[in-house]
Amino acid sequence: MPPSSPARQRRPSWFECRRDTGAYVGGPHPNRWLWTQADDGKWGWMKDTDIYSETDPVPTHIGNGIPQPC
Repeated sequence: MPPSSPARQRRPSWFECRRDTGAYVGGPHPNRWLWTQADDGKWGWMKDTDIYSETDPVPTHIGNGIPQPC
């Protein structure tokens, strides 16, 4: 999603939600993975160690109006 799209402007983060129960990746959050949309429009998991900024503010539930675990 382009940075200027209306949907991107509503969300403060490129990440939809996070999960702290994934495979071990090391770093300050050794089991954290984040659900995100790639530039090609496909959705998938990204490991926390590939992200420069702090990921604690990313929600643990999907924010689509129906609370669902990530």
